[in-house]
Amino acid sequence: MQIRTLAYVGALCLILTGCQPGGSDSQANGPQRLVDLFADATVEGSPAETPAAEEAAWTFADGTGDWRALGGVDGLEAADGTLNGKSANDLPMLLIDNPFFEQAPDLLHAVEITARISAGTNLQVVFDSSEELIPPALEGRIRNFPFNPQTPILAGDEMQTYTLRPGMTEKLNEIRRIVVRPTDEADATFAIQSIRIIPRSTHLAKIPSGIGWHGLGEIYRETLVMRAPERSRFKLQVPSRARFEFAVGTLDERPVSFEVTVDGESIHSEALSAGDAWTEAQVDLSAYSGREVELELGVQADEPGTLALWGSPVVRDLASAEGKPSVLLIVADTLRADHLGTYGHGRETAPALNEMAGGGAVFEDCVTQGTWTKVSFSSIMSSRWPPSHGVREMPDRLPAAAVTMAEAFREAGYATMALSSIHFHGKFTNLHQGYEVFHEASSLEDDPDNDLNVKTAARYVKRFKGWIDKYHDTPFFAVLHVADPHAPFRPRAPFDTMWADAESGQRHFEEAERAAEFIKDPLMKRFKMPRTEELEAAGVDPVAYVAHETAWYDGSIRAMDEELGSLFEHLQSLGIYDNLVIAFTSDHGEEFLEHGGHWHGTTVYGVQSHVPLVFRGPGIDPGKRVPETVQSIDIMPTLLDLAGIPVPEGSQGASLKPLLAESETRWRPRPAFTTKAGFGNDAGGRLETDDVGMVAEGWKLVEKSHPSWDAPRYELYDHANDPKHLKDVAAENQEVVERLAVQLKAWREQAIAEKLDDEAALANLDSEELERLRSLGYVQ
Repeated sequence: MQIRTLAYVGALCLILTGCQPGGSDSQANGPQRLVDLFADATVEGSPAETPAAEEAAWTFADGTGDWRALGGVDGLEAADGTLNGKSANDLPMLLIDNPFFEQAPDLLHAVEITARISAGTNLQVVFDSSEELIPPALEGRIRNFPFNPQTPILAGDEMQTYTLRPGMTEKLNEIRRIVVRPTDEADATFAIQSIRIIPRSTHLAKIPSGIGWHGLGEIYRETLVMRAPERSRFKLQVPSRARFEFAVGTLDERPVSFEVTVDGESIHSEALSAGDAWTEAQVDLSAYSGREVELELGVQADEPGTLALWGSPVVRDLASAEGKPSVLLIVADTLRADHLGTYGHGRETAPALNEMAGGGAVFEDCVTQGTWTKVSFSSIMSSRWPPSHGVREMPDRLPAAAVTMAEAFREAGYATMALSSIHFHGKFTNLHQGYEVFHEASSLEDDPDNDLNVKTAARYVKRFKGWIDKYHDTPFFAVLHVADPHAPFRPRAPFDTMWADAESGQRHFEEAERAAEFIKDPLMKRFKMPRTEELEAAGVDPVAYVAHETAWYDGSIRAMDEELGSLFEHLQSLGIYDNLVIAFTSDHGEEFLEHGGHWHGTTVYGVQSHVPLVFRGPGIDPGKRVPETVQSIDIMPTLLDLAGIPVPEGSQGASLKPLLAESETRWRPRPAFTTKAGFGNDAGGRLETDDVGMVAEGWKLVEKSHPSWDAPRYELYDHANDPKHLKDVAAENQEVVERLAVQLKAWREQAIAEKLDDEAALANLDSEELERLRSLGYVQ
């Protein structure tokens, strides 16, 4: 029998969150997470080797291997063991039929390409599931679909290995064709040594025992990976009121049995086979209170090496709940503040939220740091400005060096979980850091009720109620991200006719199709988001068009509010509502032609940057309204402060606690900043600018980093009296513009100087420590 002691250094805790050995997670009066204690675990019975698994791999010593040029490639040939060619334009495409099409169901884990590329910005992979190959449609998908896996090119004479992981769930057996765009620059040469298509089952088959971040049904957990017939033993001090919590599962077709023993006594057993779902369990440990015990996790199967996953295994100390407030952060995607009654909206879109806000503090002027989800959520969760956290465009990930809000709560002993409605909030952006459990947006894709796209509140509130029923007796930090206000705006019945009638709905669909023919921007065309002039060109009245859109938008908000109201009632029934800190906000707003366009992430004006912010709970004066300008990066330090948890060093937000109740601490007003990354497109659309907005001294300064020839660099708005920023008053207030421009420049320099650097933060880690971070998905 093989016996080995695994000695992984707790690099995640020590390096990234700044905690010290012997912190709360290792003490008997706090949660004892087995993923954190694995450094001292003893593992027995490891199989000699893991089973082989299928993958598709092409090398080019014997020809092109069925890869062919679809377009934009000159001189494609196999020579000297590589597939060689030259890009004839900026859209070279290499194509092959997917060998996994219509095979056993599996998900795509990654595409690995080893190549030498002379020039270009990004290497890209696209998956085509259409019955008929239509090159123009495929070209449009390559240029405009935001979730295509891509990675920066390291141009030069050396072979580089690129790993491209899908940004959203890709069912490998439903993909008909795989397209590789080796470069996005004309006249670049490439030499591809190999291409590998790696299914998730293949990836999992090669995972060694140890710590990982793994999902079943796209619900991900901190995981201990084991392979039959392994047993892992942990020495623990059992607190007075202890409970062992965990989930088990496997993607292996072969049955596997899980068993938990304490000092040799079996306390739980479970037999499973592949089901792509977690089976949760909670086991009372009060019989072992006050004792030092040996807790053992064991797995058995007929075939050695059978995969077994232990999700979020933790011994929880229920007595530690006393005096610690639980925290719930609710984020409503794409919700403008001015469409809620508490912010003056005329329609009763959110009675439950209005009532909740009446019992708490309402911030009348909260500014988001980014006007689209990927950037905004990164700022909310890290309390850092966008130039500092570095998330700007689609492929960007929050650096592992960032200390997230979830990590801070986890280190303080809280149970941590999140439900995400958009792929940008999750592992695609590295925002799963610090969570014990994370529901990715793709976990809703196979839901039989998922017929309304992003209308997620009903399903996620139901899931959260199930989770809170089990965990309300321990301190928790949870993020509930719902997306009902996001386009497409049409809500479920009966809310679709609350402020709009069925006849106008049909007319709106017809007008949207007609207007789409005139939309120039490819991304806006895809989502049917016309500009004012494009509606007029299609013969559609912009005023009537927007009136119907906002009727549906308000109906979607009301549908969301119904679900949140039921959640608040459920929390009351559990007896925790009044002792729970609740924060409600949005990641960004939405434009309805106020500045000539639709959508979000396109400007930094108030319709996209003004978001609601409400706090309710212990230490917060009910009925309080706060006029001061605050920003989304203030949410993290505020919630930590309310929970009595130190704010991590480097946070750029400020605690709003002095504004929530009478306090001796004085609040110091600060400028608030919003950014918008500029995405130029190469298919005839508009070139957006890198805009930055700053609210200070009652003004809103907008800087255009790349203004058009006939536009000024700066715009100025009377922020208090013109919150949508419709009238530029820069011309008559040049001295204000000049003064604020100096502040904006100083902020940018400071934010860039404080940019997170993973390389520097991880420079002192050895290979085992780095591998631990990679196994959790924090470092790639």
